[in-house]
Amino acid sequence: MDLFHSTKPTSSFFVFLEKIQHYPGDTLRGVVEIAVEAPLSFTTLWARVLGEEKTRFGASLASRIDVETRCTTFYRQNVILAGDPPNPETQLTSEEDFSDRWSDNGGNFVEGSGAKTVVSKGLMPGTYSFPFSVQLPDVLPPSYVDHRNTGTSKLSYEVRAKLFAGTRVLAKHRVYFSLKLPPVNPERWIKAHVDKGFFLNTSSKSTVTTDNGSETSENDMGSKMVFIDHEVSLEGAAEPGREGGDGSSSSSKNALESTFEDATAKNFLKNAINNWTSPVSAHENGQGKGSDDTSGIIIPGVNEHNAGQRTDEQALERTEGHAGTYASPSIFLKETSSWEHHLEVPVNGVFKNGVVDVFLIVHQIIGIRGSQIRFRAVVDNTRGTSCIKKVKFRFVSRITMRSHAEEQDYKSVLTEKVLQQNISREENCGISEMEMALPGNTPLTLFTPGYSCRTFLEVKLSYAQGFLTQSGTAGVEIAIVDRLTDADSSRFSKHWTNRFLDRELGKNVCTSPDIICPFVKNGNIKVIQEVCEREMDPLLSSQSSTSTAHGGTKAPGRCIQRHRLNFDEVAYYARAMEATNPLLKIPWDARIEVEQNST
Repeated sequence: MDLFHSTKPTSSFFVFLEKIQHYPGDTLRGVVEIAVEAPLSFTTLWARVLGEEKTRFGASLASRIDVETRCTTFYRQNVILAGDPPNPETQLTSEEDFSDRWSDNGGNFVEGSGAKTVVSKGLMPGTYSFPFSVQLPDVLPPSYVDHRNTGTSKLSYEVRAKLFAGTRVLAKHRVYFSLKLPPVNPERWIKAHVDKGFFLNTSSKSTVTTDNGSETSENDMGSKMVFIDHEVSLEGAAEPGREGGDGSSSSSKNALESTFEDATAKNFLKNAINNWTSPVSAHENGQGKGSDDTSGIIIPGVNEHNAGQRTDEQALERTEGHAGTYASPSIFLKETSSWEHHLEVPVNGVFKNGVVDVFLIVHQIIGIRGSQIRFRAVVDNTRGTSCIKKVKFRFVSRITMRSHAEEQDYKSVLTEKVLQQNISREENCGISEMEMALPGNTPLTLFTPGYSCRTFLEVKLSYAQGFLTQSGTAGVEIAIVDRLTDADSSRFSKHWTNRFLDRELGKNVCTSPDIICPFVKNGNIKVIQEVCEREMDPLLSSQSSTSTAHGGTKAPGRCIQRHRLNFDEVAYYARAMEATNPLLKIPWDARIEVEQNST
């Protein structure tokens, strides 16, 4: 946090928050505390809540002349704690009106003329506590910080407070808080995406930047990367366990099973293969970190389908709200079916190019950090041009940063499993079911104007081409969220999203009219007498027994200037008056004895 800047009109000026971690829709509560040494005149005490994303490449020498950094504001809210509103002509609303009537669709505010008179624009010596509260919108992007070589992108939330005398800033302070991605109900999530049919097959880019800063050619031209369409809204999905608009949502499990009915009636193309490779021989590079929460749901596609059964079940954290159809997300995810993706991995030869068909069966398509993702595969080298020497399964994060001047793509391998398996031309090989854990540092799936991140389960095939070893890659996206919940709270269920591309504010545009705290209108202040804990001076504490024997009184110690924060009402703590030295009440001989003992 920044230190306050002033020319000693105040001895301290700080912003304190009740909590530093919040979810969208929470009420942000804080206090601006001012300690005044001498009578002080001011015009406005003002606070601003700001949510802003900045993306840049290289070092910025001066922020005021930096035209390349992309700066996106998602939230801006002004709060007037005391004094005159900066712009009395604007429409204003009180704290209570704002908290009760705000909505994500532009709000429904009570218009007012603001404060007609300023109750007080002067501060006497003492300590003042000015509370404020702001209800955050239901839809806001989460906080993050990401550094990739020369690229830096971060989204932060802060509260800035300033004390003005006219246009002069007497004191200022800034404090940060973090915003988390809300938990998502997997039953609602899968229902919404199943209805929309959300898989997109796209060729990946030929070159990306790796973690060490070098550009690599992935030989991926023509390969299929299966993307999730994150524009799908959860608002249209029927609430789990309740009757929805389509009439049959009370039994979500049956509805999903009926969706898979036609696909499950078909036999998996490669089920008769006998040469299944055991994952026991796999060598795992990298360990997953994070929680042990189970996650995973299966997404229907357009190819043949093979139903899979879950055998493991772990408890997931429950949140407030009403429970869904299932006792926990893990039970719902356990009973849903798997889905097969047909991937084509390009194999480039000297005289001609070929394709290796990979039938990847994934049992989880959404997860949290620490989740175990189960999958199996069949590698068909019938259309290939070379012998496959190695098969890798890995989690890869692909990140794009965009400033006003340039755009960079980054790739980071999170963890991988390697199978040393020779698959000759015209042959195929089945790979038995295995698990890989999403590491604790897996970034969340997120899309903003300056930053986007996706995580993929990739299949990388290495093959011999003369004296060289080349490789081809294909993959399926896994949606990474912060938490799963079995609750279907109306606060998050309909508005949940990880895509924030069209929610930026214009320059100097606020999310809503300025909030006027009650003190500006009514001037109510609570005066609290100084009743502080005493910090005993060594000289005073050592004479306590002696002073009683000589008929003296126990001297009070020095007062600690620290008060309990009041988040509900404006409080004033009068400054304690300097008192006569209590040692003067002690007999002369006792004072000498105390001083000698202390030395």
